[in-house]
Amino acid sequence: RDRDVTGVQTCALPIWTNFTTSFVLFQERRRLKKILAKKHHERALELARLQSLYKLEGNSALQDILALSWAELVQGLQSRRLTAVQVLEAHIAKALDVNATFNSVTDFIPQAHEWARELDALPAAKGPLHGIPICIKDDTNVEGMDATHGFVKRLYKPAKESAVIVKILQDLGAVPFCKTNVPQTLFT
Repeated sequence: RDRDVTGVQTCALPIWTNFTTSFVLFQERRRLKKILAKKHHERALELARLQSLYKLEGNSALQDILALSWAELVQGLQSRRLTAVQVLEAHIAKALDVNATFNSVTDFIPQAHEWARELDALPAAKGPLHGIPICIKDDTNVEGMDATHGFVKRLYKPAKESAVIVKILQDLGAVPFCKTNVPQTLFT
């Protein structure tokens, strides 16, 4: 045992322990970088696919839906003048447009179209939010989707069930369609 400058007894760690710790951290960092690169590639492919399907430019039908006020949108969906699928596609197109500038969407929810079609097949409006597309923050669980809280370590660990707030919104007729960024660890 050694003594530091104050005379307190210390225990020097063997050099190999520091090397082993550094090597393990290096390996973990490398593994996480690979996971992040994989996710970035998948996300780029999905964004390109969606951008080829949903374009705002030159599509007056989508632009007309986006120009509606909240009251007009709700009334159009409740009266079935608008379908949940039409409104969803308009909001996907707008989210893609905004995402190109702000990079705010982490993922689009693949089940959203299925949920919208189910709502359109119902004989009557499901609730006050029938067919309204909503974004979910990345810290909130949606079944089958990651909730990363901004951490790479949480990628590819999909939620087994949706958060209560998501279930409540869906019970009211809302259609969650994308997950949006949060600051890492949720600190701002």
